[in-house]
Amino acid sequence: MQAIISTTSNWCLGTAEGVPWFDQEETHRFQSLTLGGTCVMGRKTYDLQLPWMKKCRKVVLSRQPMDLPDALVHGTITGIAKTYPDAWVVGGAMTFQAFMPYMRFIYLTKFPQTVQGAVWMPDIAWSLWTTGGKTLSCGRDMIVLERRPLARSQYRADSAATAARKREEAKSS
Repeated sequence: MQAIISTTSNWCLGTAEGVPWFDQEETHRFQSLTLGGTCVMGRKTYDLQLPWMKKCRKVVLSRQPMDLPDALVHGTITGIAKTYPDAWVVGGAMTFQAFMPYMRFIYLTKFPQTVQGAVWMPDIAWSLWTTGGKTLSCGRDMIVLERRPLARSQYRADSAATAARKREEAKSS
């Protein structure tokens, strides 16, 4: 699995109104990468009906059974990961976090603005990733991260350590 993530410089993924930016080149990049593939998302991301997701098969992760006209609904993370191992995880924050242990690549673009948002990118355990390369994206770098060859349990342990460190930093400040 892989993720395609666009965020602001302060790691904002979205506001109450939706995605806090629109960039035609970034939209074209998203479509060219996901065209004909499978895009996995949470229900709230699906509800946004973002126009750049029209040409991919949509799989929605949801605990609630529902009928969606243009998407499959699946209730388990492992079920989606096994059924769609080459899928693109496209959001939101909880969906990125849930599938992080299954991801092999992250395609990350950071927009320069700072936004006071409602949805934030979850922590990335940076020690588990290496820079696979950079490609130009809308005058910004799209960073391609590749997972280092570690077991999923190591990812969970590193994520827990990162979270504990952040809690300690918050207490001391």
